[in-house]
Amino acid sequence: MKVTLKKEWLKAIEMFAAKKDVREYLNSVYFDETNVVATDGHRLCCLKHSAEDELSGLKFIVPIEVIKQALKLKSNFITFEFNGDVCTINDSILCKRIDMKYPEYQHAIPKKTSEGIKLTDEGKIPFNIRYLHDAQIALSVFSGNKLGVLSSKCWMDSPHTGCLFEEGVLQVVVMPTRV
Repeated sequence: MKVTLKKEWLKAIEMFAAKKDVREYLNSVYFDETNVVATDGHRLCCLKHSAEDELSGLKFIVPIEVIKQALKLKSNFITFEFNGDVCTINDSILCKRIDMKYPEYQHAIPKKTSEGIKLTDEGKIPFNIRYLHDAQIALSVFSGNKLGVLSSKCWMDSPHTGCLFEEGVLQVVVMPTRV
């Protein structure tokens, strides 16, 4: 079972993983049959991958330290080869699966019912600006928009749900802050 990603894509996804969370599974990047996902509980990045092989039943959590090692490789493409509880990255890095259950990330992705960011009753944008900036960076990698202008549509149901940005095969969700 193989998944190959452009290095810049993996770097964009890695930004959304927690770095020192007590919940070890958040300090990681998750691979399943169709997606590569990273979240820190406040924002989420989900990339629909096109695998080289059939990935039926794949559920593999790769530690963030291993992802950072992979990003140091000279290649512009990073290939993850999954075999049971072991993952080989570009035939040079080995890692063991984190044996935990990854959160049901699909439930954090808002439905596309209403376009645009909704303000709170006090007229405030209910999002951490740094998280919106990270979303902008990740989306620009996938759109090829090097100007850094957030041109993707935002979908959200209410000021209390996350805001979904999409660019091709990439989905980024930023959860609202408490106001």
